[in-house]
Amino acid sequence: MHPDLPEAHIAMGYYYYYGHRYYDNALEHFNIARRHQPNNADIISAIGFVERRLGRWHDSIRNVDKAISLDP
Repeated sequence: MHPDLPEAHIAMGYYYYYGHRYYDNALEHFNIARRHQPNNADIISAIGFVERRLGRWHDSIRNVDKAISLDP
């Protein structure tokens, strides 16, 4: 496995999000993946879901809306 691939960071993001509820760590990995795939609706919505858990409502809504516009 190549740890620098966006898919590896997506997997780690979900691992921290669902497995441990370490939302800051999840957000870090999702943001790394987003730098490699900036228009990936799945990554953007995952970021929005993490931001929701962190109480960052405006950022969460903005990212989920962007994800919906990319992949209705």
